[in-house]
Amino acid sequence: MKFPTFHSKQLRAQIKPKNKPINQPTNKQDGLIVILFVIMAPIILGVMAIALDAGQSFVVKSELQNAADACALSAAKELDGTNNQFALAESAGISVGTAHKANFQKTAVEMVANNAVRFAVNLNDGAGSYITAATGTGLSNAVAATYKYVSCDAAQNVNKFLNIPGLASTHTVSAKAIAGRVPAQSPCVLPIGLCSNATAVTTNGVGQWISGIVGQNNPCVGNTDCYKWVVYNGAGANAANLKALLTGNNSCGINLTSQPVTEFSGAAASPYADYNTRFGVQKSNNPVNPDFTGYGYTPAGGATPYPPAANAYRDDYSARRATLTKYQGSLPGYSVTQPTVANATARRIGVVPIIPCTGGTSNVTQFACVFMLNPIDSGGSNKTLYLEYLGRANAGACAQFSVAGGGGVNSPTVAALVQ
Repeated sequence: MKFPTFHSKQLRAQIKPKNKPINQPTNKQDGLIVILFVIMAPIILGVMAIALDAGQSFVVKSELQNAADACALSAAKELDGTNNQFALAESAGISVGTAHKANFQKTAVEMVANNAVRFAVNLNDGAGSYITAATGTGLSNAVAATYKYVSCDAAQNVNKFLNIPGLASTHTVSAKAIAGRVPAQSPCVLPIGLCSNATAVTTNGVGQWISGIVGQNNPCVGNTDCYKWVVYNGAGANAANLKALLTGNNSCGINLTSQPVTEFSGAAASPYADYNTRFGVQKSNNPVNPDFTGYGYTPAGGATPYPPAANAYRDDYSARRATLTKYQGSLPGYSVTQPTVANATARRIGVVPIIPCTGGTSNVTQFACVFMLNPIDSGGSNKTLYLEYLGRANAGACAQFSVAGGGGVNSPTVAALVQ
């Protein structure tokens, strides 16, 4: 009996199962993936929107914090212990704060007067204890001096990436900063002493003018509102030491507790040329280290030390400083330097001791802030220099540029963030 024969290929073809490829999805699987995508897509998009909202809020928060910090620091520089400080601080703070931008540097920061800038007596005072500039201006100087902290608030409305029907499409991001005035390190003191019986000193007359006469043996004879040339730490009372202090950076790093101060007992006629360098007014080859402005102030009509337009520092100097205004006059034998951003520093506001003006050496514990008002012409004698009283050093805004911390209770104060 003969059996049929099969080739191997035919046999494999007959017995090979006719299955679909393993990775080929069924129609039911196709539908499940579509359903899962429809369900998960809103969740994924929502998570992405939340992440974008959080990232945007973080960036805007940082931008607003920069604005609030700058506002508080600028405002705190104006805390001079008088009721004028509130309006000046608010103006300075808002001017600097609103110069910043937020929302990825696209929108100017807004700060509203009598709202964004507020003042407190103590750092830990509650929000309800803070007052506005409008309220503070009406206080007496004595009460105003107790307000030592300034707060700045900045806020911005930001559009949400996740916009849910029925809910707000924007959210508010805010920032706050609080600054005060703290003792400065290594204060640099002018070689000038204010007589303790000067009216401005005894009444804390911020804005009053105090005079000194160059070239007179006793420049305070017949003048109760006076100052005298002085040196520190036992240095010789001579023109060379005065020159070094006036053209340099004053006497720096001294201890303001019981500091020995020596008054000039004789005439000190020569320091005027060195004194003038701070106004950008130069004689011969004297080094010139000018202030931001050399603009000079003299009594109205030249008759009295208290002109009708007092408070030159408060009412005019800041504007002149901002525009780098040079000295407006001309002095025979002198040249006038134009202050620039590169060559100018704060040279006309300084710390001085309050002395008995009895001659000799005394140990002083009280210091004041003063503003240099005018350069002086050379030649002759009995030339009058004027200073404007800005308040006690530990309360007035006389240390414009210094490092915070490390000073004693009588040290000049500088603006610093405290919260």
